[in-house]
Amino acid sequence: MLHKDKKKGKLITNATISADVRDYGNDPYFVQKAEASKKVIEKYGLPKSWLKEKK
Repeated sequence: MLHKDKKKGKLITNATISADVRDYGNDPYFVQKAEASKKVIEKYGLPKSWLKEKK
């Protein structure tokens, strides 16, 4: 649940943040998605607006 602190204007939540999170880096689903994304980028490239100009 989110609510806004009236004095500071910040959003406050009761969510708990945990450092015990599973690593999904080698999960077959995510490996497959990453490979598919790389193929699309190799085929079509990135939009020019996303690339920084090299000097």
